[in-house]
Amino acid sequence: MIYGLTYDIDLSKDCDRIVNLRHAGQAVDDTDQLAVATNSYRAHGGGGFFKVGPNDVLDVTATGARDLLVDYLRRRGTVTGQTETVWRFAPLSSAHAAVYSAPQAKPQSRPHKLRATQTTADGFAVFDLKL
Repeated sequence: MIYGLTYDIDLSKDCDRIVNLRHAGQAVDDTDQLAVATNSYRAHGGGGFFKVGPNDVLDVTATGARDLLVDYLRRRGTVTGQTETVWRFAPLSSAHAAVYSAPQAKPQSRPHKLRATQTTADGFAVFDLKL
C-alpha cells in the first residue's frame, strides 16, 4: 500500500486487475510518475520487490528509515491512527468468498460486506464476503 493511492481489484480479469487507480482522488495515468519513500531493503529488491536503479533515487540520507520514524514519533508525541479504505474488490455480480477468522472477529462499524454464516468444528468463524 502507498499512502494516498486507492484502487480496485477486478477479479474478473486474468491480468491487469488493478483498476480505478487514483492518487489523492485524481486518476493516475500510465505516464504519471510518483515518488515513493522506502527503506534500503525494499529499494534493493528485498521481499520480492523490484530493485530500484541508481538513476531512479531522488534523495539518499545516511539516517535509516527506522531512525527517522523514531525521531518523528518522539517529536510528535501521541499519534492517533486513522483507518481509510485503500483498496476494494471491483463489484462482481453475485460473487462471494468465504473468509475464515477467529470467532470473536467482528466487522468494523463502517459499512462492510461481511456476514457471519457459521462456526467450523475446529472453532473458526466463517464469514461471507460479497465481492
